[in-house]
Amino acid sequence: MKKLLFFLLLTPISLFAQTDNIQDSIPGTSIILKNNEVIFSKVYESEFDKDILVEKLSVFISGISNLEYNFNTSNPYQLNGNLNGNTVNYRKYGGTLMGTNILLNYPIYANVVIQIKDNRYRVLVSNMNYKNVPNAMSHNNVDYLLDDLVTRKKRTSFRTASESIRVLEYIDRHLSDIFDLNVQNVIDDDF
Repeated sequence: MKKLLFFLLLTPISLFAQTDNIQDSIPGTSIILKNNEVIFSKVYESEFDKDILVEKLSVFISGISNLEYNFNTSNPYQLNGNLNGNTVNYRKYGGTLMGTNILLNYPIYANVVIQIKDNRYRVLVSNMNYKNVPNAMSHNNVDYLLDDLVTRKKRTSFRTASESIRVLEYIDRHLSDIFDLNVQNVIDDDF
């Protein structure tokens, strides 16, 4: 009995924990590093069941600038889409032109998946990149993958520099706002 107890005490607790392959995250945001990729993953609560929520979301996201989407044919409760040039409004969140990373002045491109369940939906934004950004050194336009700019150690952790964290916080706040159906409902109900 003592040997069994001793063995259990030496066994790491992490063996029993569920792992989602989440390597790192930015505290206070919905930005995670999963499988060496920067992902915005946020679950929104709603008062609607999933059939009504599908209808409401399809109308709501059609108003999002530069978002192209379609329903998944194998799962009617999943929307797949692409952000094609949506610009982060960093000034709305307290950023200034000279005090914010220049990259945020350019539109962001990304893949979007919205998964719908009763009374909630999850938004996943991945493969975030910037296209045709002027490079002062080579005088050419360059494409930047956000993963390469804000991670380190072969994409196993986020950079700890305040500028990298601030860029991710602005992106998080922007994506949180544009995909929040509840904010839109409050505005419509009061009018």
